[in-house]
Amino acid sequence: MESKHFLFAVCTLFMLSKFAQSQPGRHYVTCAHQQEKCVCRSNATECYFELDVEELQTFTSYKLDTQGDIVTRGTPGDTYYWEGNELTSSINCPTADVPECGDCSQISFQSFYTYTSQTLPSCSLPMTVDGSTYRLFIALNGRIPGPDLVVTEGQIVVVKVTNKLTSEGITIHWHGMHQRKSPWMDGVAFVSQPPIVPGAEFTYIFEATPAGTHWYHSHAGPQRTDGLFGALIVQESVGRRERVSALLGMPLPDLTNEHTLTFLDWQRESSLNLFVQLHSTLGFYPNKPVGDIPIRSNDLYSRTRSSDDIEVGPQPYWSGLINGRGRHRNVDSSFAPSKLSIFNVVTDQPYRFRLIGAQSLFAYRFSIDGHKLVVIASDGHFFQPVEDVDYVIVHTGERYDVIVTADQPTNNYWIRAETLETGVENAAEAILHYNASGVVDVEGLSEYGSVSSQPRTCTDSNKCKVVNCPFREAPGMNCTHLHELIALFPSNVSQNINAQSSMFFNFGFEGKRSTSAINGRNFKLPVTPYQTYMGAYDVDKRNTPRRCKCDGSFNECECTYVKEIGSNSFDATSIPAIVFILSAVGTVPNRNFSHPVHLHGHSFNVLSVQHGNYGDDGMLKDNNPDVVCYNVSTCRDLRWNSSAPIFNNANVRIQKDTVIVPAGGYVVIAFQADNPGYWFMHCHIESHQLEGMGVIIREYNESAHVEAPDGINKVGDFVWSVEDYKRIIANGATTFSPGGAVSLYIGATILGVAIVQISL
Repeated sequence: MESKHFLFAVCTLFMLSKFAQSQPGRHYVTCAHQQEKCVCRSNATECYFELDVEELQTFTSYKLDTQGDIVTRGTPGDTYYWEGNELTSSINCPTADVPECGDCSQISFQSFYTYTSQTLPSCSLPMTVDGSTYRLFIALNGRIPGPDLVVTEGQIVVVKVTNKLTSEGITIHWHGMHQRKSPWMDGVAFVSQPPIVPGAEFTYIFEATPAGTHWYHSHAGPQRTDGLFGALIVQESVGRRERVSALLGMPLPDLTNEHTLTFLDWQRESSLNLFVQLHSTLGFYPNKPVGDIPIRSNDLYSRTRSSDDIEVGPQPYWSGLINGRGRHRNVDSSFAPSKLSIFNVVTDQPYRFRLIGAQSLFAYRFSIDGHKLVVIASDGHFFQPVEDVDYVIVHTGERYDVIVTADQPTNNYWIRAETLETGVENAAEAILHYNASGVVDVEGLSEYGSVSSQPRTCTDSNKCKVVNCPFREAPGMNCTHLHELIALFPSNVSQNINAQSSMFFNFGFEGKRSTSAINGRNFKLPVTPYQTYMGAYDVDKRNTPRRCKCDGSFNECECTYVKEIGSNSFDATSIPAIVFILSAVGTVPNRNFSHPVHLHGHSFNVLSVQHGNYGDDGMLKDNNPDVVCYNVSTCRDLRWNSSAPIFNNANVRIQKDTVIVPAGGYVVIAFQADNPGYWFMHCHIESHQLEGMGVIIREYNESAHVEAPDGINKVGDFVWSVEDYKRIIANGATTFSPGGAVSLYIGATILGVAIVQISL
């Protein structure tokens, strides 16, 4: 009898799932293995995606199963190598059906992405990345980076993430999404949720807002720059795009499927290995073979510096990738362009290029040979256009939208993302390809000489126009700083801001271990996520508070650093404006650094960007005197040097969620405390964040937070529905058990009847 009930339940659920997938408001997006773009219909109300996270090897093709997915354990595969300017199988099987070949010896690169469900390829396309590095990477749906997820503002996004890694937990942060009323979907391990354990799946559900160029990435350990990231594009509605175009005074094209660029600085070994080598300035030996013990003849890496004598990197640059493709500087250039990303344009047409900084460390100076840029937006927010721009600087975590008009002679042009280092030439590269037919001729670009070099030369007599300089000035450059830009749409923050009650956060290399810290505190992740274990996190096994108490022993400053904003209760009718001073006034000699700082849960207005004191030679000489550190040895307590400034017209200053804090200087930001929750704020340079350059912002106490869904803390799968999501953010309390094994809920929104419970 019980088996009959079970069979009935299974059949009912199968029919319901088929019915649900046919609903006009829902789009179950096909996001096949190694598919580059996964686009949700603009008229859908809900967008469903699936992402598999797995460990793969570069230059390797993997056998696929009948669903087009990699068989992740014991997978038959084939290593490829370069022969002339072609990628060739190492096995050289006489026929494709030889078992030891794993059916991977015959791959058509040109037809790989044209298959249908009836003609799935038998093997994956090998990811060659920079054409030089044979190493493990973390793949999303078999790709580095993961597929672009394209949705429209206001849609509900549902992403089922399956962790197929061998032993590491993961999370996904949806960088740019405010997660209003759903802070436990923010994807920060041990802050907003527990990690997803290997073998488990986790369903993220959130509203796609604000619109703009965003991205998603791991927020657990150093997985992000091993490949666990991808673009998240939230397209504007048609009406909003028309309003923006009218205010900009120019067309706003949106060929999202063609002109999204993700930047990554790629290393020759895994990020965890590299992080351990660099941790606490242990050092990096650039000429030592990977895995070898250093010997006396190995020299420690000499850190590179920018034109104003600011430190750039603790390790040497290896390769640069644009959309997962690059060219290592030591690789024979004859085949390199066939691997680079190519962006097609038609003469005299304007194009919206979306730039996403996914780097681990190095900032990039973006340009296109022979073309001027019109910079129109950053981090999802439009501002009055900045025209005739030669370069825009994009640091990790930042995004910029630029308009490029194809107004040059029909040709191929270099797209460059150059580091800010002096004395070396390091870059990520791609190709802008003019083609009137709209078809990219990849084979025609197989020779390096087919792309002419026309870089812009910056001189004092012919200066380049640069947006978002982390320095006050540089030789041959006219810098446009962020606080000089005017927002296209005023924000709700107060028009005039008195910075008297500012909160100060100094990003430096101090604390217990004299390494990455904020206000002298080396951040330590809590052992239980604050957002999902509300009220059960404040003490360890010895009943000792984990919070920072740095007034006493110096050793207490390696801790879980939490700063509180907002009163104990949230009143939507009276929302305070919060002012943060983000500074980088280092106390360690010769360790000045510019820090890209990201605040989760908010966009903020950039009221002021102030640099350190520079000499006549353009070199940074000293910290800006406006901000004074009263605990000089650790910089735990910062204050205004004199009376606090008042910022007028604050509501029309541009909005961002990630901003570069210049070395020796500071940035003033303001935002409304209108999103109760625990939000992480940190330097987005991966090694800095992991070493302890982070702080948790508690926005109001837990009584104002939306309670987390049941089951989110358990080890194993967390599966819930859009109906669950809507109910919990509407009620503000947990009254259901999503994804449980005890009962299944059939929503009235599907059946049009009262909710029915089927017990199993």
